[in-house]
Amino acid sequence: MTETPKIWTLAEANAALPDVRALLLVVRRHLGAVRDAEAQLRDLRTVWGEQVLSITCPDHAEFLRHVEAFQHARDHYLTACDRFADQGIELKDPDTGLVDFHGLLGTREVLLCWRDGEAAVTHYHELDAGFAGRKAIPALPGV
Repeated sequence: MTETPKIWTLAEANAALPDVRALLLVVRRHLGAVRDAEAQLRDLRTVWGEQVLSITCPDHAEFLRHVEAFQHARDHYLTACDRFADQGIELKDPDTGLVDFHGLLGTREVLLCWRDGEAAVTHYHELDAGFAGRKAIPALPGV
């Protein structure tokens, strides 16, 4: 059963932006840790190949530390991403800070679209259009 998404007013979406910005920082911090651990694991596998999985490998303990760091960071990253979903906000791209809020344009359901660095939610796109279909929100009552 699909849950009906929260419908945000433009005012609600804009009021949520300070929390969205703060949560983006958390998501990005954990994503950075995931990427760092992945890079370390990749480097160790490049040097040692499958041998790094063996306890006889000189870097096996380091490999295991990076596996643990990766798993820890990944779990925290996914939890932070879930916090967006729990609030009814779609995190589209953590790197650019792109998020969507389900909203109404008149009576039509759309996605109110915001990207980190923008002062306010000023754009929308159709549910199936994505960022490429982004348009300025017209001045309509009830948006």
